[in-house]
Amino acid sequence: MHEGDTTEQVAALIRIKLLIDSITYNKLDTRLSFYVIHTRGKLYQSMAIMNSLHIDGAPVLGHFRALVALGAPRVLLEKALGVTEQQLEIVDTRVPFLRNIKMIEKGVELLGPDVPLKLGTNVSLAGLGVCGHIFRNCEDIKEVIDQFFRYQKLLYGVSGFKITNIKTIYYIEHSLKIPAYNEYNRIVVELAFSSMITILRELVQKELTPLEILLSYRKPKYTEVYRKILSSPMKFNQEKDIIVFSEEQLATAIPRHQSYIKYIMIEHANDLMKELDEWAGFKNEVTKMAIEHLPKGHFDIEMVSRKLKMSRWTVTRKLKKEGHTFQNFMKGLKKDLALDYLENSNLSIMEIAFLLGYSEASAFRRAFKEWTGKNTRDYKFDGDQTRRLSNHR
Repeated sequence: MHEGDTTEQVAALIRIKLLIDSITYNKLDTRLSFYVIHTRGKLYQSMAIMNSLHIDGAPVLGHFRALVALGAPRVLLEKALGVTEQQLEIVDTRVPFLRNIKMIEKGVELLGPDVPLKLGTNVSLAGLGVCGHIFRNCEDIKEVIDQFFRYQKLLYGVSGFKITNIKTIYYIEHSLKIPAYNEYNRIVVELAFSSMITILRELVQKELTPLEILLSYRKPKYTEVYRKILSSPMKFNQEKDIIVFSEEQLATAIPRHQSYIKYIMIEHANDLMKELDEWAGFKNEVTKMAIEHLPKGHFDIEMVSRKLKMSRWTVTRKLKKEGHTFQNFMKGLKKDLALDYLENSNLSIMEIAFLLGYSEASAFRRAFKEWTGKNTRDYKFDGDQTRRLSNHR
């Protein structure tokens, strides 16, 4: 497809492409609802889930400031993240987990591949929001880990942890709950394990070294950084990502813990978890509807109301609670989807424009320039360059 093609030519070319590829599509009508399709639809549904996943802004702010301290320019980090440092400072702010990962990727691009490990060493209890208060007031390390498992969705979102033991040896296994994030496994594991050890050491106020760390990916070139930060025997190319502690280590007491503070903070964390789940479910449903209906040229709050069997007032109230109107919610959603399509697919600008409900590519370009301050061509080129750098490493 070419930039100068008319709407009718684009429609014809897309129909031919879909037929040749034997891709199932849904009611390809005159409004070009052509990308509710079987193969690419899986990618877009995955994007919907990824876009709906949010985490507490407190650890993201910690990552942001640590990257700045390491030498990354604020403006580039804010651009990758999609929010400003000032916005992150608002209590109980939530940030899309994927944008946090993109910010860390930008840090890797600017500062080197060992950035996730270094970020973990800059984590502190004070920077973990409500979770930090809970951890600080647990009785021992075992309770800290139990509470971390319970509330880790507020901190990492995609991580799943489980703990097993064989006699007096405890194995904490990390896995990604959402397959779409598998390409980020190394970043998430390095950040999670480095952060965990840093926080545990702060809590017990002494050196705490895991018995062993097992990692599923290949041995990187910067193993000296691993040894310096994690201080444990390590094995790479293992089946799973596991950190190993002894029963004696987990029984280490937390000095000056105060149980009544912990219970107050647990109530607050439970409220945040409930709100997070409700908002994630709502946003996921709206995102899936938008992906389906935007290419048809019309998507409004009345459609959301009918589909979710809610009154318009209820939909408006849910959006307002998160600081949105329907108009600015859709503006943000289109921006997120556009960034994902540009970064994670081979779609042309014309195709992305129609996917987002624009009748002309020029209208999409103007909107994208307003969102990001960049032209689509320049952004696509920068993204390709970043991916090539990441793959080269």
